[in-house]
Amino acid sequence: MNGVRSVTGARAVIDEGRHTSPAYQLAVADSALRLQRTAPAELDEVVTHCTGWPGIRAVRRTISHADGRRQSVLESVSYAAFLEFGLPLPECQVPIVDDWNDLIGIVDFLWRDHGVIGEADGAMKYRDDLPGAQPRETRLLAEKRRQELLERRGFVVVRWDWRDATVDKADLVRRLEAAMRRSRQPIPGL
Repeated sequence: MNGVRSVTGARAVIDEGRHTSPAYQLAVADSALRLQRTAPAELDEVVTHCTGWPGIRAVRRTISHADGRRQSVLESVSYAAFLEFGLPLPECQVPIVDDWNDLIGIVDFLWRDHGVIGEADGAMKYRDDLPGAQPRETRLLAEKRRQELLERRGFVVVRWDWRDATVDKADLVRRLEAAMRRSRQPIPGL
């Protein structure tokens, strides 16, 4: 490109993935899909072309779960933990409405059959120095209100942060499994 050797977005994702952890592989693939730097068919084509290369089997497994709907690296890393521990896989970025069809919010993860919502909370959402950011107290109250509305709707909401998704993965999975055991039946209308 303009005299500089380059590779396609799909090839960059696959090459990077061959040398990193499954969580990072998924984060890179999710991001490339979200930013429309590649498409699932292109990723599959490159993986097929690279059959037999070191690390390609792990990349093939990981990219089969890549999804451009995940909005952050934390969401991708969390999903990788669900895969690693064999947790039922959730839907990503699901809009939840109230009885009047008004949007309560878009949740990071939904285990529909269990009535469980998962929210991966990175620190960025609570930073005060971002352009146009509302005061922290306003944001925290809005999050509290949103969670209350989701719980009134019958959902069990589980929240976690970076440490939970990376260092304490087994504990996070246990918390989600416990929520699935104690949650009610699937929410009507979903």
